[in-house]
Amino acid sequence: MVDYDGDTAIAGVPGTAAAVVLDFAGTQGSATGALLPTGNVTDVIDGVTVTCIDNGMPVVVVPSSELGCTGYETVAELEADDAAEAPVADLLPAAPAEPDDLERQLAKDEEMERQNRHEHHEAPHFRKESD
Repeated sequence: MVDYDGDTAIAGVPGTAAAVVLDFAGTQGSATGALLPTGNVTDVIDGVTVTCIDNGMPVVVVPSSELGCTGYETVAELEADDAAEAPVADLLPAAPAEPDDLERQLAKDEEMERQNRHEHHEAPHFRKESD
């Protein structure tokens, strides 16, 4: 049986109750083995700059500017914006599920960038930033 009795108080909430202890220690890298599974602060996947983070659950963070947004759009505005939705829909299957998938994706992106530079005689612009 759950015991709700206790003397833990929360400002603005009447009465007291048992404390609820949350422990999130050790969540970094729990699925992939590293907080930054790629070893980089940013990566470019399918032409979009992203940050891959594993802090309890692997996620891919994309700056709003990469999608042509400000970050102040409402949910309704975002849902109506096909131009912003398309890169996200393309990115989801491209984002690595496992560390090996990530290495394959990065190698593929680097090779594609090398081929593009060679064909267009351009200076490198593919970047991987380490922390």
